[in-house]
Amino acid sequence: MPDLPAAARPESGASSSDALPGAALQACALPGAALPAYAPPASALAAYALPAVALPAALRAFEGTRPDAPATTPSGGGPAPRRRRPRASTALLLAGAVLLGTAAALWFGREPAVDAAPVGDVPTAAAPARVETGDLRPGAPLDLRLPGTVPARLELRGVAAPVVPVGTGPDGALLVPDPPQTVGWWAPGALAGSGTGTVVVVGHVDSRLAGIGVLAVLPQLTVGEPVVLQAADGRPVEYRVVARREFGKAALPADTFARTGPPRLVLITCGGRFDPRTRSYEDNIVVYAEPVHDRR
Repeated sequence: MPDLPAAARPESGASSSDALPGAALQACALPGAALPAYAPPASALAAYALPAVALPAALRAFEGTRPDAPATTPSGGGPAPRRRRPRASTALLLAGAVLLGTAAALWFGREPAVDAAPVGDVPTAAAPARVETGDLRPGAPLDLRLPGTVPARLELRGVAAPVVPVGTGPDGALLVPDPPQTVGWWAPGALAGSGTGTVVVVGHVDSRLAGIGVLAVLPQLTVGEPVVLQAADGRPVEYRVVARREFGKAALPADTFARTGPPRLVLITCGGRFDPRTRSYEDNIVVYAEPVHDRR
């Protein structure tokens, strides 16, 4: 996973439990049909440990802060990436080794994924947010004039998955939720339904023990497909896919985690070819979606 800009590193004493990582986009050659249900035994889940994934340096400054807090900008432009680990700090490693006994990372599928061409236009994260007006009606998408809330559930291609807040461990590494049928929301980022900033949702593409993940369908998503985040208060926040991209683990754009600018949703999982030596995928898949405003 790419390092975060120096400006994003937490100040002394800042908690690292509220931050999350970055990732990218590509095709995993997985079926686009509804994902199979999975109910792992309690013993198997108990064995899981959240894999340590180094956060991009730029994101570490977000730890312990809220999306509405003023963002700091380093003098002289963006800070240089900070490389903490030779391998893990240069990419969002949404994979790992199988847990045997106590702790180890997850092992992802061994079949190489099929490359996918970029789709759609990536929405900018720099322009000022444009808030639509209109009354909120029962069952309608969330009016962005209302305050955002913590997302609790993701609905994608007829499959619903729980969403849990994710952050970093004591060493600054990202913690990605297990099993892959659960996805993580980057807590320092924008809230669901917020009128500004990026809502980042990350998840494993698959694992040996738990099977295919909810985000395994990202390579098959097309422009215009709906994605719904259900807020903690039960309100639906509807988005439409506008673009899909694939990045190398070290090439994820820093603005993927922008907390200012127009509201958008970014979904991230692993992709590309599987490296049996490192037991991880070489690339990341990123799907961009914009909120559907209620204009009725």
